Amino acid sequence: MPAKKPADLVVRHETLDEKNQRFSAENANKTGRNLPASAPKELKGHTFARESWRRLMREFDSLKAERVDSQDRDLLIAYCLTLEEEQDLMIMRTAALEDWKDRREDVLMHRRHMADYKANEEDTWDVLAKQLVQIVNKVQLAYKTVLDIDARLDRKRSSLREYQQQMYLTPRSRAGVVPERAEEEDPMDEMEKLLGDPTIQFEVMANKGGKHVV
Repeated sequence: MPAKKPADLVVRHETLDEKNQRFSAENANKTGRNLPASAPKELKGHTFARESWRRLMREFDSLKAERVDSQDRDLLIAYCLTLEEEQDLMIMRTAALEDWKDRREDVLMHRRHMADYKANEEDTWDVLAKQLVQIVNKVQLAYKTVLDIDARLDRKRSSLREYQQQMYLTPRSRAGVVPERAEEEDPMDEMEKLLGDPTIQFEVMANKGGKHVV
């Protein structure tokens, strides 16, 4: 069952009493203390995380709905650090990808170099062939490094999505799932009431002078 949305994000029609009850229930679980705009001490030395904290606070302050308060301090710190870790992985991936491209170019150059030798120069040819195998192995290792970083990025981004959903930072979480209302029975028409309720039949007969109503 999806978590309830904050009262300010509920779009379904509610009576004034329902709205007041929802706001009262939410306020009972809030401290009333806002998070500071400046990054906390736990983020000292983490430039990207500190910038992320300040950006988030600006976004939260511009919203009508109160998304977070002092209880969410540790959650926000963890989220900002995870954002920085994602950024670090992206930098690592860029470097690993460039290394793979360079090593792949080494293979192409080595093959062109081998083409300059005649196949009957066996000694030189064997040496070049062994070197090619070593270079290809390095290319494969560099490519595996890229794949490993991609896997770590996927896991990191999965964690970020969980944080974002908790803080209503995704379109889907903001839209949320409106709680379903209990199904209302269709009101019976007058004839159904008449046929199904002896009391109503008696009242109708009395109003019409005792005549039986079919």
